[in-house]
Amino acid sequence: MLKVVDRSSDRIVVSGVQTLVGTHGLPLEDVLIYFHEHKMVVDWIDYIVSARAEGASVRTIRSKIEAAAGEVYKHAEFDAFMERLNKVLPR
Repeated sequence: MLKVVDRSSDRIVVSGVQTLVGTHGLPLEDVLIYFHEHKMVVDWIDYIVSARAEGASVRTIRSKIEAAAGEVYKHAEFDAFMERLNKVLPR
């Protein structure tokens, strides 16, 4: 179930995305497109913790996030996104 966890910035932060992706099979890319269009962002910490709890390896999680983000974000946005991801989920 999706849950709004923060509205204090210019974007709404939403947790529970891993459930949509892992359990219900919704492509992460589709979620990111929708969120991007509606000024929403994934709570990536929640996503990573949930995926690890379901048994996904760090390498798998990172590759899924990187592939989906690469399809959604423009070059400069993607670079900034990857810089932040590297802080949370190093290679």
